[in-house]
Amino acid sequence: MRGLASLAMFRAAKALAQSRDPAERARVAVVDDAGSHTYAQLLADARRVRGALGSAAAGGASVAMLMPSGYEYVAVQWGIWAAGGAVVPLSPMHPERELEYFIANSEARQVVCHPLLLASLRPVAARLGGAVELIASDTLMAAAEPGGLGDAEIDEGQNALFIYTSGTTGKPKGVVHTHASIAAQVGSLHEA
Repeated sequence: MRGLASLAMFRAAKALAQSRDPAERARVAVVDDAGSHTYAQLLADARRVRGALGSAAAGGASVAMLMPSGYEYVAVQWGIWAAGGAVVPLSPMHPERELEYFIANSEARQVVCHPLLLASLRPVAARLGGAVELIASDTLMAAAEPGGLGDAEIDEGQNALFIYTSGTTGKPKGVVHTHASIAAQVGSLHEA
């Protein structure tokens, strides 16, 4: 199972998905309103997203995503990480001007958006003068699984996630997490 990234989370998920033990292969990664999704499904969908995004996300480039909570959110997030990108999560509850600010401030050139939320982003993209490519998430999820992709080499010090503060004293500030800081947080939660 290749075509992902050299990060510990992908290695752990691959170990489950490729286990000789059927119970391990059937381990659930995400449960949402649509049902349960295994690690094998999550990795396959992350590969699709990575292949469809191409090299535009490589090297820690910012890729924003406007998605409702659920499995597809996780699959797109993992796909951006597998492509080497840094995720800029956007909320459907953000006003247009905040969405515009987050996209511009993070220098995202691609925004993956759930099809039902695309209409809310079109005016934002227009104000940004065509500097942003809007990509429907269902297009990424339906892409053919790419063949021949090797695992992306990603440095753990590379940008992984932009989280914006509330902005109580001015405009929100983007806090950048690296893959190493996320791994440390997950490790702490796992040990607790």
